[in-house]
Amino acid sequence: MFTGLIETVGRIENIKAKAGNRIFVISCGFASELKIGESVAVDGCCLTVTAKTEKSFETEATAETLKTTTLQYEKSGDFVNLERALLPQDRFGGHFVSGHIDEKARIKAIKPISGAKLFQIEVSKKNRDYLVEKGSIAVDGISLTIHSVKHNLFTVNIIPHTYENTTWKYKRPGDYVNVEYDMLGKFVRVYLANKYE
Repeated sequence: MFTGLIETVGRIENIKAKAGNRIFVISCGFASELKIGESVAVDGCCLTVTAKTEKSFETEATAETLKTTTLQYEKSGDFVNLERALLPQDRFGGHFVSGHIDEKARIKAIKPISGAKLFQIEVSKKNRDYLVEKGSIAVDGISLTIHSVKHNLFTVNIIPHTYENTTWKYKRPGDYVNVEYDMLGKFVRVYLANKYE
C-alpha cells in the first residue's frame, strides 16, 4: 500500500530481458535501506525488490505488467518516480494507492496556469466513469486531485514543487503515463454493477 507521495526520482541503469519479463536495475538514494522482498512503487507500479547494492536495486516486471503499464517503453537512462510502501506510523498525506495500474493513458496537452502546469490526459472511454472532479487519482504513482473532467479527458494541476521533484518535468504531449483510479470508486462501481445485474 502506498500514499502517492513520491520519495525520490530514480534512474534506470540497466534493463535485462528474461523470458518475456524485464529486469530493471534502478539507482536511488534509499537503495541501501531496502530489503529483499520489499515493495517499491516504480512510476506507480508495485514491484518487488529482488536484489540490491548500496546504490541501486533490482526488480522484475512480468509480461502482464509490461503490457498494462509504461514500463514497456522505459530504457536505460530514463527516470522513474519511486515510493516505498507505507509504514503504519507514517503520516497519510496522499490517498490509498495500491500500485496496481488500471491503464496507460496519453498526455494530450500541457499548459501553464497560475505558476503551475495543467496536464490534460486522455483515458479509455470504458473508464470514464472513474473520473470525478475534485476526486483522487494516481498518475505515475503520484497522488493527484482531478481538476476537471470532459468526456474521457481529465486535467490535473501540477504545482512547481511536484513538477520539479518528480518525472513530470520530463513529460511531453503524446507521452504515456500510468493511471490508477481511486480504489474506493472502483469498489463502489463493481458493487453497484453486481447489485443491479
